[in-house]
Amino acid sequence: MAREVIDSEGDCTIKCGDTEFLVSSKAVSLAAPQLSGDSIQRLASENPRTIQIFLNISHHRSNDNLSEVDSDDMLSLADLIEKYECRSAMMAHAQQWLLKDLEALSVEDLWKMLRFAHSMKIKESAIEICQQLVAHHSGALHSWAFAIDNLGSMPREILRDLDELQRSLKLTTTEAVLSVAALLAECECQHAQIFIGSYIQSLGKLGILPGTVSFHSKTYSDVRDQAAQLPVARYPAHASGCCSTYAWLEQREHLLGKLEDCLNRILEELL
Repeated sequence: MAREVIDSEGDCTIKCGDTEFLVSSKAVSLAAPQLSGDSIQRLASENPRTIQIFLNISHHRSNDNLSEVDSDDMLSLADLIEKYECRSAMMAHAQQWLLKDLEALSVEDLWKMLRFAHSMKIKESAIEICQQLVAHHSGALHSWAFAIDNLGSMPREILRDLDELQRSLKLTTTEAVLSVAALLAECECQHAQIFIGSYIQSLGKLGILPGTVSFHSKTYSDVRDQAAQLPVARYPAHASGCCSTYAWLEQREHLLGKLEDCLNRILEELL
């Protein structure tokens, strides 16, 4: 059995998995008041990696073990935090761990981080994660097996709330994609009709034309990624008329700006 000395003057040994930890019972109980005296041995049944992280924090040790915490660690730590009420001791590190590039994560990793943020009661991070979940997840969340199996202390209703946000985001995304055409639709000049036709054709080629099967199957992030591939095209300046106010409107820039507004509106709803 491997032996790890967390505190060289420790008065307690915890055997967890294949590792034996020498710790200070006082440091452990200060971090998690529920763990005092013989109850400290309850940690022996926990995930060894999770216990190692917790013990390093409770003994104020800084090492690579604390800087390399991933979403799997966070999910396991969420269970530990909910069980032993040790969030105060974890707070400073938790806030740092949650500063990840959320857009680069899978929806499963986002859910694990949401569980952790919820267990730590860090509302700001939880809101940002929810925003990314509805932007990246495909399909209904209330029936998402992974989330259902990893709810922890979170209420089941959160999944239906996320579904509502996802539906709201889909609606505003549809409006955003059609906004160029909507702006010019009332104009009777030939320039407007040609520009709209070209724009609609480009949307179809990219698979983001509302009303199509391809668009329906895409997430918000899918639509945004494809919108970035739109050809640069500016509405031409011409003789004054009903559409002269839109002269020099650039379709890709306009659409990406509208899509960004959609995501910001979801953030406002969460707040």
